[in-house]
Amino acid sequence: MDHYGQYDLSGIKDNELEPCPRVWDPLRKTWSDDWKEKLFDVEVSGYKNRYENMQYRLADRLADPTKLIEIVNYGIENPESSTNAVGELLEQLYQTDSTKS
Repeated sequence: MDHYGQYDLSGIKDNELEPCPRVWDPLRKTWSDDWKEKLFDVEVSGYKNRYENMQYRLADRLADPTKLIEIVNYGIENPESSTNAVGELLEQLYQTDSTKS
């Protein structure tokens, strides 16, 4: 499994672009994440703690699977990692000779 461990918890591959980039809206003259300025400090720290707890990859929890079913079972047993497991599973299938066209 040479291509294992390239997806983050949200299922985004390392070399892919950010799914929700920070952009400037010329019509409203504001940044897309300016809503964060309206949060209370306790809300900001709550989000920060939550995001820090989510900063891991499937490879951190399931070190070296030898079969795809191990990835599938881990995703079923750990729903918080299921999106990541699907990304890892699809990547392995994409890189398999039997599924390439």
